[in-house]
This record gives sequence, structure tokens and C-alpha cells, in this order.
Amino acid sequence: METFMETGENTLAPVDAITESIKVMMATKISKDGGGREVSLATIPGHYSGYDGYVFEQGHAKVAKKNYI
Repeated sequence: METFMETGENTLAPVDAITESIKVMMATKISKDGGGREVSLATIPGHYSGYDGYVFEQGHAKVAKKNYI
């Protein structure tokens, strides 16, 4: 695979594609906090700060460890 430095072509996913998974995680948190109601990704407030990626990763690591070790 050639790199950006070699070709000058950006082959990375666009930011909106990368952040989509974060929006899904935020919607999950909002839904859980709201009693399980359905949450559209389009309705997540731009200022929403209820999602802590580090805390999520730590919890995920504990669960994943049980599955992979």
C-alpha cells in the first residue's frame, strides 16, 4: 500500500464516516439514560458531553478481555 507521502493522495476515510461510530455510541448513551427510547443520530445535540470515550473504552476492554483471553 502506498502512503500519502508517496502519492499525495488522501486515502483516509472522511471525518463524517469516522465520527459516525461515535454518534452511535452517544445515541446509545442518550437512549439508555432516557429509559431505552429510540434516538436518531440527527437529534444528538452538538454540545452533548454525556459520552466519555475513555470510560467507554475501559468498559469495553474489560468485556473484550473475557472474550479473547
